[in-house]
Amino acid sequence: PDVLKGVNFSVAFGEVFSLLGGNGSGKSTLLKVIAGLERAYRGKITVLGRSIKKWDASLCCGGVALLPQEVSAVFVKHTVKEDMEDLCRAQGLAAQPKIDELCAQMGIEDLLDREPMDLSGGERQKCALCKLLLTSPRLILLDEPTKGMDAAYRSGLVKTVRGLAQKGAAVIIATHDTGFAAAVSDRCGLFFNGELLSVCSPRRFFSATRFYTTAASRITRDYLPCAVTVQQAVTESETLIASGTKKESSGQTP
Repeated sequence: PDVLKGVNFSVAFGEVFSLLGGNGSGKSTLLKVIAGLERAYRGKITVLGRSIKKWDASLCCGGVALLPQEVSAVFVKHTVKEDMEDLCRAQGLAAQPKIDELCAQMGIEDLLDREPMDLSGGERQKCALCKLLLTSPRLILLDEPTKGMDAAYRSGLVKTVRGLAQKGAAVIIATHDTGFAAAVSDRCGLFFNGELLSVCSPRRFFSATRFYTTAASRITRDYLPCAVTVQQAVTESETLIASGTKKESSGQTP
């Protein structure tokens, strides 16, 4: 059976869009089709204003970057630094200034002389993302970027992705991490039966269901029905408590 059928959506520059759904629903396949690694036999795919069929290798420089689930595939050299320098040479980029800037941003300066396969999962993920960003992509595709990562890495990745969007990049994320999607996305969509359904804001997307939602929403929805991230729950709880305190001080029953 077809993996993708009836998929119809667009993502604007400066927007973060998260694809959610079960295993095997087609999220990774859709990202590969957008990146030109797989080819749809029907339908139209336009990337950066041009049909995907009209792109050549230039799609990879200043165009589209895909971070796959298995990030080991991104590395081809003996050290992280060699990998990055090799990519810069291949694309005619000024290597050292950009490498230094991105490595400082991702906090991986001490990993540059390490063998990629000797790194931990989180370290490898950061280095792979840094390598992809060297091409200054305008469309960034991230496939399960928080898989196996701790809360500190997720929080840092939210800031990194939002920063990329603020600089004008379009970001599409395939993920099972509902908390990450709620914190980082402008819009979310549910991938089911080859189609993209229920495309809307994270608040509306995650507060509309009790099953496919965030931990923060499950815990607080009886009191704060629209809080879907930890930060929203904290902020709205403080507002609720402050409102109750004012009523108490005015003699009203809170």
